[in-house]
Amino acid sequence: MLKSVNGGITTQSGDETSALTITSENVPTTSYANLHAPSTWPSTQPYNGIKDHTFYTVFTFVYVFLTLCFISSSYVIYRTYMKWKYNDYESLPMSLRLPFYAAAIDLFLTIVFLINVSYAARYAVQWYSPICEMLGALSVWSGCLNVHFFFVITILTYLRVCRKVQFDYGKYDYKFFLIIVLWASLPELPALNGGYGAQRWWCGTKGASRLIAITSFANLALGLCLTAFAYVRILILLANHRPQLDDPSNIERRITQVIVRYILLFFLQWLPAGAYSITQMNGDEAAWTYIVWILGQTFNGIANAIQYILIEGLSHKITLSSNSSNSSNNTILVTKKCIEI
Repeated sequence: MLKSVNGGITTQSGDETSALTITSENVPTTSYANLHAPSTWPSTQPYNGIKDHTFYTVFTFVYVFLTLCFISSSYVIYRTYMKWKYNDYESLPMSLRLPFYAAAIDLFLTIVFLINVSYAARYAVQWYSPICEMLGALSVWSGCLNVHFFFVITILTYLRVCRKVQFDYGKYDYKFFLIIVLWASLPELPALNGGYGAQRWWCGTKGASRLIAITSFANLALGLCLTAFAYVRILILLANHRPQLDDPSNIERRITQVIVRYILLFFLQWLPAGAYSITQMNGDEAAWTYIVWILGQTFNGIANAIQYILIEGLSHKITLSSNSSNSSNNTILVTKKCIEI
């Protein structure tokens, strides 16, 4: 026989009361409906093994664009290696090294993120601690490495072309990468003390870490402003400087097209990242914000391969644009360096 006791239930058999007592304190408060209501989750709570339409939509976008980025980045690396081999393994000009470096960083980011999302895509929950924290930190840092790569390129290009300040990058451009690594690491310092962990869909910075979102947005905004300023100054210099070339109209037109492509690539890639940072500051963890973020992260790897083909063609020979930095004509040195970077 069942009998209610203080809001609970006891079982009785004859004069003896069973030792099993179920009270309201023992009953879980989370209902089945709550498990299927992602909008009610805290920002740092995993997806809890639920696979619905939104889940498949997000991870379809993730895997499609990560795969495209992986293929595109691998293609640029392969093409650059073949040009290096065709050139008898001599040092390549910066116009070929830079897309190669960008592709290498994109490939690193893609591999890290594929590992990050693989567990969540399989089991609909994030990696367990401390793997989730480490993958989150590595994923965020690789994204910062990507964006700061372009920041440093922009600043050094402006100083070389417009201010005529020369830099020694060191053997294998190690000084160049040292600047990038240090700058990319600074914005991540506030997150080292418990700022990384499970997000709604994968591992990264915790949604509740508003300070990290503000720091990332401020850093991105500063970089975009510096990039816009530097490229506008370079375009003005090109417009005012008309060297005496064998075919000036053709070369100047090609230089301008290359610079405009870099402007469009950079802004198209990182404007979505800015929008994502704003949503993170507001605590918004909607699925569309993560889709926008993954589109921004993979855009450059795909577009870099397309631009590489348009500029270098399909031949393994080094083109005019690649060899421009080897010219000894001082009258065209400044203009040539614009296309070199």
